[in-house]
Amino acid sequence: MFGKFSNGDRNAIHPNIRGSVYGIVLSNGGEKEYDIILDEYRTAKNADERNTALRSLGRAKDAALIKRTLQLPLSDEVKEQDIYLPIGALRSHEAGIEALWQWLQENWTTLEKKLPPGLSMLGSVVQICTSSFTKQEQIDDITRFFKERSTKGFDQGLAQSLDAIKAKVSWLGRDKGDVEAWLKENGYLSEGKL
Repeated sequence: MFGKFSNGDRNAIHPNIRGSVYGIVLSNGGEKEYDIILDEYRTAKNADERNTALRSLGRAKDAALIKRTLQLPLSDEVKEQDIYLPIGALRSHEAGIEALWQWLQENWTTLEKKLPPGLSMLGSVVQICTSSFTKQEQIDDITRFFKERSTKGFDQGLAQSLDAIKAKVSWLGRDKGDVEAWLKENGYLSEGKL
């Protein structure tokens, strides 16, 4: 299906499932698939098709492709109101979650200038880059980072992210062992732990 699409058959993937297909392809593919979907973003005929492609790029798990995805939001290639599109899917895998937080810290000054705190976009970016964590150390790291900065304009979004992480920390503390045992019993987790 994706092969036909990438060879020019626009009908090979129905528009309603294109985002899902892109996500699966990027999760399991490499640079070739990434470039095809990035090219789709750059050449699509309408905003829906462009946004579907852009929204999917973060599914790629390769470190070099994650880096390329994180270069897009602050480039001239992505409109300011669409800055959240390429970064959102990075929350779907551990490497992306870690890379998002690093990217936010490294680009904080630029993000603050480009997305003034009075606008809701900065709060959305902060939530995207922080809310997927699951450990107390990560809460501490986020708290340390923002302790030295003004959170005016996105303080509620930041508080919601921290609450979401605290809930995950609590859930893991309570249920991780049971879930891990069930996954092992049913053949979904062989060696290692969650």
